[in-house]
Amino acid sequence: MYLPLVDNFWQAQATIMLTPRLPLYICCVYCTFMYFATVSAWRLGLPTLAEACLSGLMGIMIYMPYDIIGIKFLWWTWHDTDPPISYRMLGVPVGSTLWVITFTGTFSFLIRTVYLNWRRSEAVAMVAVCLLSTPLMMVQMALLQLISWDRQGLMVGVGLYLVAIARQSPRRSLLKHPCGPFIRAAPDFSINLALCCYYAALFCIMFFGRPEDHVSDGIHQTYGPCRVEQKDFSGQVRHRYVCERDMDEDWDFSCPAAKGELPADYSDWYVVCGRAHRNRPLWVAALAFYALLGSFTYSRILRFGKRRSYSTSPTGSRLHGE
Repeated sequence: MYLPLVDNFWQAQATIMLTPRLPLYICCVYCTFMYFATVSAWRLGLPTLAEACLSGLMGIMIYMPYDIIGIKFLWWTWHDTDPPISYRMLGVPVGSTLWVITFTGTFSFLIRTVYLNWRRSEAVAMVAVCLLSTPLMMVQMALLQLISWDRQGLMVGVGLYLVAIARQSPRRSLLKHPCGPFIRAAPDFSINLALCCYYAALFCIMFFGRPEDHVSDGIHQTYGPCRVEQKDFSGQVRHRYVCERDMDEDWDFSCPAAKGELPADYSDWYVVCGRAHRNRPLWVAALAFYALLGSFTYSRILRFGKRRSYSTSPTGSRLHGE
């Protein structure tokens, strides 16, 4: 996010900002959905590729409710015309959803194949994971977006991940997994409780919150003349500036905080105002769906892993149990 070419979204100003575009809490968000997804998928004892694909899909179960609420309540704003994020569902770009799935899956794959199997330096292994995660994610994103920028690319990506999972079956035992002892010892009640609180909090925000009362005074896409073209980092043509006449966003400049005035040309720090729900039941239902899907999936997988966390020796004696 230090790079100017990665400029298709802008975070709202938080209590602690690492840069004008990067609040500290975002780092915690990424750690949360990637950690929960990765270690929960370990419980099934799947082969490496299937485990990585499952982690990717479980990551989006955590991130999607947050992504839907974030754009509606102005926790960030997106570039108005960038092709990779132009097609949106409930305000969430398909590209954002694909990014979470592929990046989480890639990270999980590298943790399993590189970090957990590195026999020398743990620090070197982690650096390798960090350096390889983004390039491998970008390769997947590029191939999927060659198919389509819209939901077709997302459907193909999710379909491929599901096929990779379905073609594999859980191992008989978690003993062969590099983190087998940790998996058997980890308490799944605390994980379930944390996730339930997370989903409940997001649902309450959507159910009781009023997006029209929210404003974001901070850095956004530069305001300026309409239809000035430029190329993004992938070579796709987009409009350099956002302008009121052409913009298609779920915010405007009509609230008292904006004083009814448009931003000055070429300014990137200004006030934007949230808009009321056009179809509130749809947003609430979407949050409820993802909350229930995530809660059910994580609960079942954690319990499944607990039931399978033992093995039987050749003589039939039980080696591990709870």
